Amino acid sequence: MSAVATARAAHAPQVGAAGEDHELAVLTGLLEESFLDEVGWDPSAGVLRVPAEHPLLGYRLCRVPGCATMIYAYALGICRACSNRLQASGQSEEEFLANARTWRTVGTRSCAVTDCARPAKTARAALCRAHDYQRRERLKLSMDNFLRHPDAQPLPSWGPCRVVACVREQDTERTPYCGAHRMQALRMQRKSADFDENHWRRTAPAVAEGGMVSLRGLPPLVVAQVLYGLQRRTESGAKTTVTTLRRVCDRLREEQVTSAGHATGITGTGLRPLWSQLVTFARQALLDPESERHKDLWDTAAFGYGGSLDFTKIRQHWLREAAKRWAVEDLPRRRGDQVVGIVQSHINSFVLLSESLHATRRQDHGHQIGAVGRQDIVAFLSRLAYLEKTGKLSAYGRLVHCRNVRKMLNTCRALGLTRTGNPLAGLAEDFTVRQQDLPPAPQREEPGRDLPPEVMRQLCDALPRLDEITSREMRVAVEVLIDTGRRPDEVCELAWDCLAWDTDSQPVLVYDNWKEQRMGRRLPIPRATAELITGQKKRVRERFPNTPLAELKLLPSAVKNPHGKKAISDGGLTGRHREWVNSLPLLLADGTEFDRSAVVPYAYRHTYAQRHADAGVPADVLRDLMGLRS
Repeated sequence: MSAVATARAAHAPQVGAAGEDHELAVLTGLLEESFLDEVGWDPSAGVLRVPAEHPLLGYRLCRVPGCATMIYAYALGICRACSNRLQASGQSEEEFLANARTWRTVGTRSCAVTDCARPAKTARAALCRAHDYQRRERLKLSMDNFLRHPDAQPLPSWGPCRVVACVREQDTERTPYCGAHRMQALRMQRKSADFDENHWRRTAPAVAEGGMVSLRGLPPLVVAQVLYGLQRRTESGAKTTVTTLRRVCDRLREEQVTSAGHATGITGTGLRPLWSQLVTFARQALLDPESERHKDLWDTAAFGYGGSLDFTKIRQHWLREAAKRWAVEDLPRRRGDQVVGIVQSHINSFVLLSESLHATRRQDHGHQIGAVGRQDIVAFLSRLAYLEKTGKLSAYGRLVHCRNVRKMLNTCRALGLTRTGNPLAGLAEDFTVRQQDLPPAPQREEPGRDLPPEVMRQLCDALPRLDEITSREMRVAVEVLIDTGRRPDEVCELAWDCLAWDTDSQPVLVYDNWKEQRMGRRLPIPRATAELITGQKKRVRERFPNTPLAELKLLPSAVKNPHGKKAISDGGLTGRHREWVNSLPLLLADGTEFDRSAVVPYAYRHTYAQRHADAGVPADVLRDLMGLRS
């Protein structure tokens, strides 16, 4: 278990029967009828019957005529048993498929006698055992004549199989099981004299049939957790195999848990990740910001983000509570994919301040808020300087921590946290980082500045290689970055309908400037770029023909994205871009090698700006082109 998971478990409240009832009510209320219908949930039977054509939970059946076995090797197209028969037959695949007889069937069928409640003797047989004996041994009739005979009367069921997870009927009066479980019970009895049949009935899995997943034998809370977790997972675009889901449910039943999170023995390829995510989604459904904000470890799903925020390393209670109040205010003001990471980096700056107070105030270790003051800020600043000199902190890192603490303390004061009854009540006015306390900004040659023209020519010539090592979406993204000078996140999030035309019939790019909070910005672009976007729009529409255009992305992600509504991430773009750049021999005009670390997606923005500045574009026009306010 990770450190975060351990800490979260330590801070989690103990849930009793009342808590479980509340969780069941919440999860049940969140289940959507449309989703339950989509995945074939039958509440009366307690099973899922997932349709094979489901886009995320679907599966394929063996293409041998008459074989209903689920296949796992899609490239082959036939099940393992049929594959073995094909090899043994010496026939070609076409001949085998044309002449193959049905060797194996899956599932059960009802007796062919009208209204007979007993199962057929075998999956391929038409009659139950009693009617089959009656037809063959007593009446000696053909099937058609037997079904019309007046003595062919329906028979009552022997009752359901006594294995709790099973949906089949007993096939004989001699044992309380279906045929498959009757054979399993016999094997278990022969194998062990201590066989606990009652326990086996409660924990044995159902007989696997196609897309069926049995949730029978699981407590109502566990059923709700599995269904809600599956609903959230499907909404996220993640694929789930029926076999893996079935095995997770079987393990939960085997352990006889009262809550899915109590399981301890779920291991194996694919099982634990799926179980963990189902449990996480169910747990997150119970979160709310008001209760989460008081914890020392936040699951930021309560605030609409992924990940967690950890305040546990801030030793002083007053400082920790102030950090929480600051985070509650700061979270909703941020945008982008890195919100939680940025907020955590600020909290980490408070952690350094906390450690400094603990180390330098030996009398009270900083727990007495009224005793701290300017001398403690000086000690903190000196500690950061020492960490920089010893190589444990970079010059830039030192500056960032100073800025963060300054900003957080100022914000806390602006929020009124120094008033009576608030976490910082009694804090000295001089406990602050002043502007003159900030160390000078380090002079660095940062990657991301404008690129030389000869390097840009080589990059443009190498664009076709992007198609070879990554996806078309990444290629288009890089070209649009080069042509438009937009920020990486602005290009990644382009809507499908991002191309418009001005009154002079010239193409413009419609994009959202997230950094400046200026939505629907319009940028003139070359016709070649417009043609590139038009081709990408056509490709995306062909790939996702049924998604409403308003919800489509121009650059859809290839991961967890069955409907094209999720865009590629700027992090993913940066990674694929780095692979591409590292594969290129970039040279300067004099033949020397160019530093490839300087070629980052943001560098195209600087290059775009420099290109226009060199062309004599006025400063105010260039500022507008770059989407800047001032």
